[in-house]
Amino acid sequence: MCADITTAEAPERKYDLITAFRFFLDAGPPLRVAVIRALALRLKNARSVLAFTNHGNPFSYKAIAWPYHQMRRRGRDRPIVGNYMTHSDVMELLAQANLKVVEQHGYGFVTPKLFRAAPTMAAKLERSCARRRFLNKFGVNKLYMVARADG
Repeated sequence: MCADITTAEAPERKYDLITAFRFFLDAGPPLRVAVIRALALRLKNARSVLAFTNHGNPFSYKAIAWPYHQMRRRGRDRPIVGNYMTHSDVMELLAQANLKVVEQHGYGFVTPKLFRAAPTMAAKLERSCARRRFLNKFGVNKLYMVARADG
């Protein structure tokens, strides 16, 4: 079945697990809010989880390339601001849907260029970084596991 869950006509089925990968960063702010609220309504109970990713964490190696990308975009018909979503942006989005973070994990510490140049070394470095909890906030990709805040 295919339906727009942000409309009144959408079925209101309930689920134990809902996933939304690579969606929120690319959606505009009004659509983000509409979808997160619609997904929150479809969580079956307090133990049900919504898992989603933010693949544009600016507090990662992307911060190094950000000025370069902004310079390349100047004078072109592209927005100056890149596609980034901070942890604060995510928390604000969750608050609008009465959701709380149950777990979060960072990954994507190593740039894809290093994976192409030295795949074995890059994979070892990525695994090593992923095991260090304090580095969680520095992964390009962040996986959020969230549940109802009232549960």
